Amino acid sequence: GLSENIDTWFAQYDPQIVLLLIGINDFACAGGTEAQCEQPRIRQRLKAFLEKMYAASPEVRIVISKVSFNGGTYGEYNASIDAVAAELTAAGRSIRVVDVYQGVQSGDYVDVV
Repeated sequence: GLSENIDTWFAQYDPQIVLLLIGINDFACAGGTEAQCEQPRIRQRLKAFLEKMYAASPEVRIVISKVSFNGGTYGEYNASIDAVAAELTAAGRSIRVVDVYQGVQSGDYVDVV
């Protein structure tokens, strides 16, 4: 996964800004147990992932996007992104949340070409 590579990538590239669109695969749970697929666990994994980036580079600026389809479980995850970002901001970290799917309707994903 991504988390295992953070130290190597940050040492090699020394990023100032990181753009993220992550989390969808967590809903497939990668063969995990039902407990690993629950929202609190997914939220914990997100926060640990972001904190690992800050441990590798405390001054890095992170821009994280919400995921598409804002209803149901995805809506819960998007709320988790907001909550984790608020916690990290309160701790003095530079993180911004963007919603790249705002205004996109499910019919917009159909390709009729």
